[in-house]
Amino acid sequence: MDEAPLVRPALERDELSRIVALLDSAAPRYATLRAPSRQFIWRNSRTTTVTLLSPELTLGVNSSLPYGFNDGPAWQGRGLHLQGIGGLAITRGPFRLIVAPQYVYSENSDFQTVPYPQGSGKDRSAWANPFHPAPSGIDLPLRFGNQPVRSLQWGQSSATLRLPVVEIGLSSENVWWGPGVQNALLLGSQGAGVPSAFVRTQSPVTTRFGTWDGWYSVGTLRESQFFDRAPDNDRRSVGAFAAVWRPPQTTGVEVGLSRVVILADDAPLSALFAPLGSVGRPNGPDSLNAGSRDQITSLWTRWAPPGVGFEAWAEWARFEEPASLRDFLESPGHSQGYTVGLQWARRLHSGSARLWSEATYLEPSPSLRLRPVGTTYVSRSVPQGFTVHGQPLGAGIGPGASSQWIGGDVIHLRWRAGAYAARVRWDNAALFTPVVPEVRREDISLIGGLRFGGTWRRLHLLLDWAHAVRLNYLFQAYLSEPATGRTQGIDIVNDALTVTLSTPWQRGVK
Repeated sequence: MDEAPLVRPALERDELSRIVALLDSAAPRYATLRAPSRQFIWRNSRTTTVTLLSPELTLGVNSSLPYGFNDGPAWQGRGLHLQGIGGLAITRGPFRLIVAPQYVYSENSDFQTVPYPQGSGKDRSAWANPFHPAPSGIDLPLRFGNQPVRSLQWGQSSATLRLPVVEIGLSSENVWWGPGVQNALLLGSQGAGVPSAFVRTQSPVTTRFGTWDGWYSVGTLRESQFFDRAPDNDRRSVGAFAAVWRPPQTTGVEVGLSRVVILADDAPLSALFAPLGSVGRPNGPDSLNAGSRDQITSLWTRWAPPGVGFEAWAEWARFEEPASLRDFLESPGHSQGYTVGLQWARRLHSGSARLWSEATYLEPSPSLRLRPVGTTYVSRSVPQGFTVHGQPLGAGIGPGASSQWIGGDVIHLRWRAGAYAARVRWDNAALFTPVVPEVRREDISLIGGLRFGGTWRRLHLLLDWAHAVRLNYLFQAYLSEPATGRTQGIDIVNDALTVTLSTPWQRGVK
């Protein structure tokens, strides 16, 4: 029986594929619309073929606080956590079934949180996010209850039927749309995949007017157990589409457009056409009459000349649609968010090296001085906001946040070593709301990390250690210094160590 890896977005195999595409002009072009089923090698045969999916196990521990990015359905709470994935792919002719369940566990040890006020009549859980109270809302618990978290999910499973030019199917896998390395503004890997039906191009379609790639999906979002106690709103519908165009010349330039619309009701047929229509201005504070749906639209561009070893990208999103052309011309940046980044790679004697950097900004836009601005991913129309199972659909830094990342790696034939640093300002949109008491200080994480990996026979090991200092944790800055009378914040140090065991899929990047 053959064995092949699943390439999950934003994890090691995915980033190595991206580096290969930068360095080798003959390698397949790296796709900004991707999912494990789309990056899996298609073996079209009249007989039934079974391929074993390379198993992968990740174990980790957080010393003081939850910490983790782009880890799919896992909840990396305080203490021990683990995630395992494996399975098989069955292919016959134009049909392929991937069964790739994921088991996740988190010790979920106790740490300080701020409970959601009870007795307010809003029926929110004590674990719900207190910084976005009703009527706005987002299903983003500070902690997933006070018990260990265990679940077995369909994970990266999918069923795909190939037709001429396009393929259709069902999936529960993580989908990543956009050029970002660390953050995807609309659909990313911070939470579980969305159970959905899709139609997409088999691969980019080349025409005389350029190369086109497209994706359309309709799915169901589920609420976590730690948002509210109302069972009638546990499911929402989501419709989304994305399209990418590259000009006829091989310049390495591409332009993308994507849109996500969520409906408060579980109405897949309505969600089917929702991304094609206008939904008004649903995400701002003045959106009480916008109806029971919400939306985000994004544009992006990426420049990656084949074989040059360099790329740059930018993605811009608007979370509240303009009321008119005049409104857009007056405040084009109202309710915006963006990501910009670049990556450089070079060949070495027995491998390669790379440097990368990315910045994401989802904090309130400057138009806040003139008009109310809603918090990104938070909604007044759909109480759970842009989340699935209590984690963000898009950027892992979450609502109203910003981040700056920089990192570098040396990737040898049989080992790799790298380092990275980051600054994350958490949920800064909430800082100047009545929910945060005086004295107000920004909640910021300063992160430094090291990564080491190596391959020995049939085992590949990747170690990731991150040391993070959380300043003014949950905006707490009320401790008084007796000598000066000034206040200081509550600062918490967290060490996060993860160990990923898998079978090797390629020995370095040549």
